[in-house]
Amino acid sequence: LSRFHRLAGMLLDRASAAPAVLLVPVGAAQNGIHYLNLAAAGSVLLTGSRAETSQMTSSWVSSLGTLHPQEQLAFLAAGGGQANGAVPDPNFAAMPGDEGSRSVQQLAGELEEAIVSREAFVDSVPRPSIVSFAELAEQGVEYLTRLDTVIHRGPEHGIFIVCVAHQRVDAANMFGA
Repeated sequence: LSRFHRLAGMLLDRASAAPAVLLVPVGAAQNGIHYLNLAAAGSVLLTGSRAETSQMTSSWVSSLGTLHPQEQLAFLAAGGGQANGAVPDPNFAAMPGDEGSRSVQQLAGELEEAIVSREAFVDSVPRPSIVSFAELAEQGVEYLTRLDTVIHRGPEHGIFIVCVAHQRVDAANMFGA
């Protein structure tokens, strides 16, 4: 992780209110660790077994939470796994009425409101980026349809979503890949 911190430190501008670089580890090979800049990728679909996605989201939350203070980055989670059991992080935003569980529909509504708010107050005080995790469960396509606005318009407003699925989801044209 120390090489990761050095790389991230070179790329990060600490004076910025919202991070322009959100590096998360996505794999390793003999020649090193591979990273994804979530800020450049926008929203992503992460598919794998519950154990695989839990390990990946936990490492992403740990990496991002270590590199970015609460003033720059907040996390939100929805669905059955709440970021798949990621280690609690102070960057996780507490929302009114949170009892540790938020539906994907609720998350979509909250993030859509945040987009509208950020569009209305473009010249105001910079706001932290939001990285949200949505566990799609068996209703994958229906949940993706509900999250369409956030997936496509969120990144330009510093709102990124990681959709987590434990089975194949037909997401053609949804994530721009």
